Amino acid sequence: LPGALADPGEDFAETVLREVQEETGIKGKLDGVVSLRHSHNFRFGQDDIFVSVKVKATTESICIDPNELRDARWMSEAEIKELLADSTSSSLDGKVPSNQWKVIEKALHGAMIEGTALPNSRGGKMSMLYTGPALK
Repeated sequence: LPGALADPGEDFAETVLREVQEETGIKGKLDGVVSLRHSHNFRFGQDDIFVSVKVKATTESICIDPNELRDARWMSEAEIKELLADSTSSSLDGKVPSNQWKVIEKALHGAMIEGTALPNSRGGKMSMLYTGPALK
């Protein structure tokens, strides 16, 4: 799962779409925000907000950047489940941690937080409004 820091002025969707394309060559569009994690006293003593988003691929051919990744491939849910780390694992190398699996499972089967571009009242770049699923 690609991950990165946002460049100045980027919103969540722009960051993830740029990173996925840079690391794998795959282009896509935002399908929704899956989850947020807020950690305190992270890098340089600053708080960190980690956003997990779901992207719908618009291209499928993988072309990895060898400076970023060793490998990339499409995987089924069953293949990912086979890589789940158990509680006795001392190393996560090649494994999927249980917390990450919760995010993947939510992306595959849960409701997404939708992003909508809105005009910025100060002009310039559009603002993004992220909202939960509509009430039934």
